[in-house]
Amino acid sequence: MQWLWLNLLAVIHCEVITLNWDIGYVDGGDPRGGFPRQVIGVNGQWPIPPVIANQGDTLVINARNVLKEGLVTSVHFHGLFQNGTNYYDGALGINDCGIPFNSNYTYVINLSQTGSYWIHGHGFGDYPNGFRTPLVIKDSSDPARYGYVDEFTLGLADWYDRTYEDIFVSFNLT
Repeated sequence: MQWLWLNLLAVIHCEVITLNWDIGYVDGGDPRGGFPRQVIGVNGQWPIPPVIANQGDTLVINARNVLKEGLVTSVHFHGLFQNGTNYYDGALGINDCGIPFNSNYTYVINLSQTGSYWIHGHGFGDYPNGFRTPLVIKDSSDPARYGYVDEFTLGLADWYDRTYEDIFVSFNLT
């Protein structure tokens, strides 16, 4: 019976987390030092801050593409089940037409899972150009399960000293 009350309390405390994201280019991305370059960030910021939520919360991302004319983007929530909501999966060209330049799309994701996930772009060069951030969904009914004192999120990814477009052109020698 105790688990019923804990789950009920978790549902009562659910929040709607609304993020307004202008997805665009940011100058000076350079995680290692020495090779600053243009990256894709959110609201003029890179790296993109992690998204932290609780199980049962609803994540609303109002995404606006401010990259440049002709570039389409989308937001993919890597690892989250989209049962019945595949239109929010963000897999460009599969179940998502993408967000054209200077257009908006609102993603509404019910966070029923727990764990660490990855939010990233699915447009041309989005991921290697830095459009990615961790998504951590905490188990709200069991916040101190492992007895840790503090925690932090560490996102690891490949890094290229040149933009994806520059790399793509160098291999596309037709």
